Amino acid sequence: MIGIDTTTLLAHVGHLQSDIVALAGLVIAIAVTVHVLLRKRDVAAAMGWIGLAWFSPIIGGLVYSVFGINRVQRLARKLRKRPRRRKTRRAAAGKRDGHLTSLQHAGGRITHRPAEGGNSIEVFHNGDAAYPQMLAAIEAAQSSIGLSSYIFRDDVAGKRFIAALMRRASVAWRYA
Repeated sequence: MIGIDTTTLLAHVGHLQSDIVALAGLVIAIAVTVHVLLRKRDVAAAMGWIGLAWFSPIIGGLVYSVFGINRVQRLARKLRKRPRRRKTRRAAAGKRDGHLTSLQHAGGRITHRPAEGGNSIEVFHNGDAAYPQMLAAIEAAQSSIGLSSYIFRDDVAGKRFIAALMRRASVAWRYA
């Protein structure tokens, strides 16, 4: 009979297991790195995920698979399930005002929705032209007001907006 030293056998099995774990970690780190490089646009986030995958491959890969993969975006693409009709959109855009075609195209690319009829756009070059129109729209609002402003100061113009919004809010509260 051949004598088997159990201590030596256990040492070899232990080394084999650690080699398998190291190989699995390497494969996971490479997979995470490739996925991050193909999918992540934010450089800081990409560097963080890649660093986590290489410094702690198995746990980092698990954390990335749970938190790093944007399942919401993937689900949105799946739910959209509509054929792309770029030629149709371009043809429809050509029927509209030529100077707004690029705006319509950009809006379609961002929202993935077609342009709706019944809308109008008016370009104002400064606040003196825009503010009276905006204040009139606030005063005429029926159900809601969506206001987006890059700068909103506590000056004469800003106080006019605050007063108009407060008037509309008080009307809305009376009928709520």
